[in-house]
Amino acid sequence: MRFLKRFRIKPSERGISGQSDMDRDWLIKEIMEMEWEQFTHVKNIGKRAYCQDRKKTFLFSRRAYFWGYSEQILLSYRDDLIRAKTRGISLVANKYGYMMKKTNPSYFKNIQHQLIECTQEKENLVDCLMFFVQNWLRDIQDMEWQSRRKFYSKEDNQDQTSVETYFFGEYCSYSEKTLKKILIADLENYLCGKNRLKENLIALR
Repeated sequence: MRFLKRFRIKPSERGISGQSDMDRDWLIKEIMEMEWEQFTHVKNIGKRAYCQDRKKTFLFSRRAYFWGYSEQILLSYRDDLIRAKTRGISLVANKYGYMMKKTNPSYFKNIQHQLIECTQEKENLVDCLMFFVQNWLRDIQDMEWQSRRKFYSKEDNQDQTSVETYFFGEYCSYSEKTLKKILIADLENYLCGKNRLKENLIALR
């Protein structure tokens, strides 16, 4: 497929593999614990956010998010976390930093140099993944939870960040290797008419 060749995605990078729920559950738990350690130490503008002391809520939301990923994707992201830790980098802090590119562009310019680099190839991968997010959001925008959760970056405000902006920051914190695995999985989901975002939001209800 020309789409895959554009990003030089090899068959072994496609993120689709046989796995048991037990294997994935173990991986998800390991990833969530690493993320929680980073999340609870993120330095905010102003005072500490109350959600940084609500581990149960954090684990619930992250489990719902990760359950849609294959074992290969989870393994790749776990490797991202491990490599970042050895360099003293918090991927969770980077996620929130890149979210500010949408929510607070002027402040983002001041902190951009502190964040992990977003190469042109990585930007292209993120753009492609956001295409799926935006299409999935359009498919579910009339469903009942729309009134409780902002969907689009244009709706961001001081009190709430949209689903679109959250995914943008999330993807910017991943390695190109992990993004490629998610890309092929999301492409296959899209072609099969599967809305991964809808499944994620249902799990959060």
